[in-house]
Amino acid sequence: MNKGIDYFHGSYNEAIRSFDKAIQLNPEDFYAWNSKGIAFNELSQYQKALDAFNKAVSIDPTNEEARLNKEIFLKKTENICTNHK
Repeated sequence: MNKGIDYFHGSYNEAIRSFDKAIQLNPEDFYAWNSKGIAFNELSQYQKALDAFNKAVSIDPTNEEARLNKEIFLKKTENICTNHK
């Protein structure tokens, strides 16, 4: 998982692959799902980002980081959709 975080400074696709490996080892890895959402968001793969954020929130609904990242994501994508109308 730390390798995925390191990839944030280089390739988001590599980061996602690393998070996928962490998720294979532990499907309930909140941090891997949350980080995967961030990476997909940076790649403008919004549905995949939302799915990952939703999974992170479902794993730990009380986690402030998960809820905040999802809120920021939803606000950002709302602005993108509004600007493209």
